[in-house]
Amino acid sequence: MPGTAAPRAGTVTPVTGPFDLVDAPAGVMAGDTLYAFITTNGDLADVDITGGAPWTQQAEFEGTRLYGTVAGPDNPSSYSVELGDGDRGLVGLLHLRGATLSGILAVVDSGGIAPEAGVPCPAASPGVAAGVEVRYCVAGNPIVPITFAPEGMTVEAQAHDGASTSVFLGARTSLSSAALPVRHIDPGLAVVAAWEAWTLIVAPGDYTPEPPPVPAYAVKGRALYRYTAHDLLTGEYIDDLYPRDPVYSKRIREPGRFSCSLPIPNTRVAAAVRRIIPKLKSDLTTGPGRVQIRVWRDGELRGRYWLTGARLSRGQDGKIAIELRASTLDAVWFSLRVTETLDGSDDEQIDNARFVLAHGLTKLGGDLGIVYQEGGTGEVRPLLIKAADATSYGRVVAEFSKTGNGFEYTLNETVDESGDVVSTWVWGAPKISTSIQHVFSTSPNGGDIDSYGLDMDALRGGTDWQVRGGTPQVEAQETATPLMSELVTTPHRAAGWPRIDHLVDHPTQSLDQDELDTLATYYASVAGGALWVRTVTVLPSRKSTLTMNSLGDYARLLITDVWHERENGGAGLDISERIIGIEVRPTGKGRGREEVTLTLESVEVP
Repeated sequence: MPGTAAPRAGTVTPVTGPFDLVDAPAGVMAGDTLYAFITTNGDLADVDITGGAPWTQQAEFEGTRLYGTVAGPDNPSSYSVELGDGDRGLVGLLHLRGATLSGILAVVDSGGIAPEAGVPCPAASPGVAAGVEVRYCVAGNPIVPITFAPEGMTVEAQAHDGASTSVFLGARTSLSSAALPVRHIDPGLAVVAAWEAWTLIVAPGDYTPEPPPVPAYAVKGRALYRYTAHDLLTGEYIDDLYPRDPVYSKRIREPGRFSCSLPIPNTRVAAAVRRIIPKLKSDLTTGPGRVQIRVWRDGELRGRYWLTGARLSRGQDGKIAIELRASTLDAVWFSLRVTETLDGSDDEQIDNARFVLAHGLTKLGGDLGIVYQEGGTGEVRPLLIKAADATSYGRVVAEFSKTGNGFEYTLNETVDESGDVVSTWVWGAPKISTSIQHVFSTSPNGGDIDSYGLDMDALRGGTDWQVRGGTPQVEAQETATPLMSELVTTPHRAAGWPRIDHLVDHPTQSLDQDELDTLATYYASVAGGALWVRTVTVLPSRKSTLTMNSLGDYARLLITDVWHERENGGAGLDISERIIGIEVRPTGKGRGREEVTLTLESVEVP
């Protein structure tokens, strides 16, 4: 049952394009309603607002757009406003409790020189009992800022853009359902050369408004993405990020990467960024090493990245920016050194890997929310690590997985039913391979493949393979030599290829002859001849089946062009290859489309 809606706070903030921040009101709770009037001297098509729960456009008129949102459980300290490059604007932000986004009534008018009675905010009918009456007035005066004298608003705010435009925002609860009259907003002694005036009626909502689902990270419109900063160990929400040119990736067996730029156009933005990047080294509450960045696409978690580096720079043009560098959470294991003996001599290989990784996290000081896929391969392989090996937990498992009848692994990020973020260490032997297939195509008639590349390198491949292991202990009078595998020759030699030798060092310097021979045979089978590495960049749809958890899935490519001419009426190239790497470039200013680059199966040969 609806109660009484009430305005809690209102602000008017001058902003400049292409990017600026507006401080969020204090005390915003899940279920509260926020309205943002954005007035610009530029093109309305360049206007947008993001941050927190989804913002939706409610109305627009001449130089102003109206947006609204229902606050979610994690509310940022500020909201990002976009304008045209070099444009000026004013943002009227109104915080309401007990209100709703549905069924609003907006009446707008504009004119030239205002009458003596003041700027006329138009009448609106019907009114809504227990709703909120909102008046928003834009006045132009090229000489002085205008000081408004409003008519009895409970919440009011005003500001000037520093050039030629002033804005007033006022709101109060209306207890009557009678029509709202014209209200004249007195500009004092200033002459109003032109004006635009809004009257908004907001209906009351339920006594306890239903907040968005947890986590409320879905966004709408151009802003398909949301980026949130959290404490690495506790996961506690810190603030939203508004990056420029973000790129994030994920690969099998190795940490993925995240990078972006944070422009700092003014002190307001700098204050917001300092919640994530400290100003002084003595501030230990945040910054690289302490923070994780979560990437959300259309409400779905795409990855957690450990912030490991930042670079503050000021260019010759005086512009300041901070470049961020981050890695997927499996990078944590590479930063933890093995300082004691770990003996898994008689254990199954997946059990050994799980034991090592879990043991490493006991040193971390907090729970990262990592769980482990169960099961095993049945392959018993010894694993003995000593402090003298001077290695890390991440390196141990990476090298162990590549030897013998090894396995692949990665971290998959999900959100459980309670809203908690979970990282699952998943494995596959000898490979992570699913039956899922994503189809991408291109032809003279179009398609979703934007570009592709194929690199062929005979020196990274080879015809004759041998693996070098460790050096056995010998008598004092003998010369110690490393143990070598048998030489494995590929069929390319018989086909007329010249000999191309490859000697590969065993990653753990094994002294097991069978293991060395097996690894040599493996390299010869997957990297014989020239090594082919295929990449393809696709343009995914909003509801694409491809996610960062799609490693091990297959990409089916249907390509028809002058190199791949049609065959029997079908595509010139029709292949399915396993996805082993994903890199995403989200949409943003200057890039109106999201690009996903897939690395398809190849073996990285030393």
